[in-house]
Amino acid sequence: MCGIAGRTDDPDGSAVRAMCAKLRHRGPDDEGVHSDRAAGVSIGIRRLAVMDVEGGHQPLSNEDGSVWVSFNGEIYNHAQLRDELRARGHVFKTSTDTEVIVHLYEEYGEALVHALEGMFGLALWDERRGRLLIARDRFGEKPMFLHEHDGELTFASELTALLAVTPQLRELDPAAIDAFFVFAYVPGPGTIVRGVRQLPPGHMLTWERAGGRSREQRWWSAGEREIAPHERFEPLVAEARRLFKESVRTRLVADVPVGVFLSGGVDSTLVAVAAAEESSQRLQTFTIGYDVGAVNETAQARHTASFLGSEHHELTLTQEQVAARAPQLLAEIDQPLGDRALVPLNALSEFARPRVTVALGGEGADELFGGYPR
Repeated sequence: MCGIAGRTDDPDGSAVRAMCAKLRHRGPDDEGVHSDRAAGVSIGIRRLAVMDVEGGHQPLSNEDGSVWVSFNGEIYNHAQLRDELRARGHVFKTSTDTEVIVHLYEEYGEALVHALEGMFGLALWDERRGRLLIARDRFGEKPMFLHEHDGELTFASELTALLAVTPQLRELDPAAIDAFFVFAYVPGPGTIVRGVRQLPPGHMLTWERAGGRSREQRWWSAGEREIAPHERFEPLVAEARRLFKESVRTRLVADVPVGVFLSGGVDSTLVAVAAAEESSQRLQTFTIGYDVGAVNETAQARHTASFLGSEHHELTLTQEQVAARAPQLLAEIDQPLGDRALVPLNALSEFARPRVTVALGGEGADELFGGYPR
């Protein structure tokens, strides 16, 4: 993952650099800031290099340097978009997926988001029009926090980074605290502090230098199509299988090693099987177990890894390690989160990082397919 930040009253980029310093853990490979001194606008990024590791420095511009973008995420259909844009005469300097965004903007303006297949939080600055465009992917996989005051805008991928340059906002919102105790997380678009909000999933915000006006709008919403009573089940299953395999295939495209977090359950096992079928290299799988308790799926994961012939890695998390890790982790996340998988997932990610840069997992399957007890 990467972390992006920006501010509209920061002509020298000092505030954005301060926010990027707080985002270093999201992007350990590179840092960049672009400042439009005349407009006072700066955008920046801490980058985790996945595509075009050496040449994908950001913020990145179009041919004449009039459009700049900071991008957190991955565009899975960027190769197809690149071919289409080249056919229209656009010239590319890199092979990173980020570069398609500035050229799509030249062609389609803010409607560019409809062409993107992937997960993203992006900030695009149009110097000629004095326009800042901030957009978030359809399901909100990538975060975006916003603060507006007196016609100026500050944004960042994490609340902690934003508060680093707006310390006056460090006042907890009682309504958000109440919501956390009900839902075990802070529902958007609010945040745990007053004065900061989240850009909702599938939304974009445009800000104009002239007058400091902003406009927020929904650019995507889920369809409401229902299955007709006479519709056969088998074609639906076949289509779900096709889409699933295609989703895994596109997420394996990277210029760095990719692995799979394998829990031993149905969801991550399906992902691992699909990844093994699509990968041209031996798959790396990672599993975490515990030294106490009845919840331990390492045996199932080991069996699946053996069947797939993957290079399998196991980590055992002890009570002592949990006790030591939990306070530090809870202090580092920018909003409270009552997820029991938080500590083991963090430990597994740290364990896998020396071997892979990107890892696929089975999270989200229960939400998509109704897997929770009802």
